[in-house]
Amino acid sequence: MLASRDMTSRVIGLAIDVHRTIGLGLLGSAYAARLCDELAQAGIPFQREAGLPVMYQGQPLSLGFRAGILVADAGVRSQGIGLH
Repeated sequence: MLASRDMTSRVIGLAIDVHRTIGLGLLGSAYAARLCDELAQAGIPFQREAGLPVMYQGQPLSLGFRAGILVADAGVRSQGIGLH
């Protein structure tokens, strides 16, 4: 398994490659599907549409959050650009 910083760099690099290859103007789902293919080919673990709890002051909220792609149980990608 890659170290956290290396994993982040690799995932961002794959996302940039997908965006450059596909180009502008498609729905986020098209980019997400191709990124998942790239992650799988690279052997990077991920989950699609992973449900995550939302907490407020230590209490779970009744609403939830669904991450478009959860990378290696740590990275969250929304339908926009952003890895946290």
